[in-house]
Amino acid sequence: MALINCPECGKEISDTAKHCPNCGFKNQPSLKESVKKSISGIDEQKKKKIKIIAIIIVIILVVIGAAIGIGYAVYYNSPGATLDRKIRAQQDEIDILNDSIERKQQEIDDLENAWNRYEYYNSKLN
Repeated sequence: MALINCPECGKEISDTAKHCPNCGFKNQPSLKESVKKSISGIDEQKKKKIKIIAIIIVIILVVIGAAIGIGYAVYYNSPGATLDRKIRAQQDEIDILNDSIERKQQEIDDLENAWNRYEYYNSKLN
């Protein structure tokens, strides 16, 4: 708090006084103080706007995340997706069984070849 001279009567008054106690002159805040107040008001408005925008962005991201999660859950738990997974699992089992059959067929072929060689050499000996 500083003392300033009243522009009307010249007496010293407080710079925070609204009126001069001597002559009643309305004390106007200095230009510097007015600018500071208006800037601080603008800063507060900007801060509020930024907070509101940040909250809106967070809400939007939460809604998008929830939508993606729900869509994922619905898709992977839908009867069609469940059926697709079952079909793929059965196809995998069929592939495994086919591989096993091919191996067994190769073993049978090897045994037949061995038997044929045995009979051939056995006939040569007799």
